[in-house]
Amino acid sequence: MSMAVSPTLSSVVTNAMDYWCDKTPNPQPCKYFMRQEPKPLVPKTKSEFRKVAVGIALERALHAETHTKWLGKKCRNDKEKAAWADCLKLYQQTILQINQTLHSTKCTDFDVQT
Repeated sequence: MSMAVSPTLSSVVTNAMDYWCDKTPNPQPCKYFMRQEPKPLVPKTKSEFRKVAVGIALERALHAETHTKWLGKKCRNDKEKAAWADCLKLYQQTILQINQTLHSTKCTDFDVQT
């Protein structure tokens, strides 16, 4: 049996996500990625919103890292390999930073935004 989300519930979820995303420096990408979640969570607090937003950022960074690793096989020369290695290192450092932000209790709004 399939359960469809009612239009009313859907608009409540959308309005709640919009409320939180509108408080960010870049609301449009926030809204876009929040709506891509298969089971959207409606954050009730700023802390919950942070956790969801940082979790989505981590998912996106992991996806990008996987794609970047795949691209390594396509490097044709030393310059491309060096650029690829730099890019991969950047994603790995980004993932490390996001994980630290996600699991830290001492992060500021600036840390999360960065």
